[in-house]
Amino acid sequence: TLKSRSEFLAVRGGLRASVSVCLLEAKPRPVQLSPAPGPRFGFTVTKKLGGAVTRNRIRRRLKAAITQLAASEAKEGFDYVIVARQAAHDRPY
Repeated sequence: TLKSRSEFLAVRGGLRASVSVCLLEAKPRPVQLSPAPGPRFGFTVTKKLGGAVTRNRIRRRLKAAITQLAASEAKEGFDYVIVARQAAHDRPY
């Protein structure tokens, strides 16, 4: 999981994909940053989307969806940042 601001900023400028639920940014991870294999994910849910309860619900739903998809879709050695949008709260799982 991406935790620090510098890890999130390192993904900026990579590939981007946008849907109504979220924005996905992806970038290959330099080997010297993390020798551990596998993809890493970071989640951003801004205060514009609601209070803490709403933001946490959105984050949990996105994490559950990524957990199901990561094994088949995510590339080894990539970092991904998922930026939530308002539709993530109301969209059926």
